[in-house]
Amino acid sequence: MTHNEIWTTISRILNAPEPDFVYIPSESLYRLVPNEAEWCLENFRHNNIFDNSKAKRDLGFQYTIKFKEGATRCIDYLKTNNLIEDCAKYPFYDSVVEAWKRSEMEMINWFNKSNSK
Repeated sequence: MTHNEIWTTISRILNAPEPDFVYIPSESLYRLVPNEAEWCLENFRHNNIFDNSKAKRDLGFQYTIKFKEGATRCIDYLKTNNLIEDCAKYPFYDSVVEAWKRSEMEMINWFNKSNSK
């Protein structure tokens, strides 16, 4: 599954709006908010594709729960135990996304203006 497929599935399980995916280079995110994004810089510097083909081949591994079912079980547990936080408590993240979108539009406008001559 792709990153987008995972989060779209989770949003559907939660009956939430589908995500508006925003792609911010991890280096840019780190320069913008270094304390909050340090883990991003390290994590996304490397390939994060996981493959279980060797476990299937060498160990006979077979998954028994599909992603959607496993995610539904996890979300049910989190809801039951009141462990899902309200995103409204973290407006910081929305402000980072808004700043990125504004800077992206500014860059596009500047580029179009400077190349229209």
